[in-house]
Amino acid sequence: MTASILLGIGLEYIDTVFQTIQNSSFSQYTIAGMKTLAVLFFLVNILKKYNEGIADKDGYSWGV
Repeated sequence: MTASILLGIGLEYIDTVFQTIQNSSFSQYTIAGMKTLAVLFFLVNILKKYNEGIADKDGYSWGV
């Protein structure tokens, strides 16, 4: 019972933060920043795998 109350409060808090970000003027920058960060992590992963020599051992894998 206590866990469900705490979980409910946590979900309300997360929803409130999400609504605040979504209704603000900087939401477009936040979403674009998250997309850019995801692409950057993907490219860094490709470079990391390539530098570790996976491309030489097993052919071209490109981190996929």
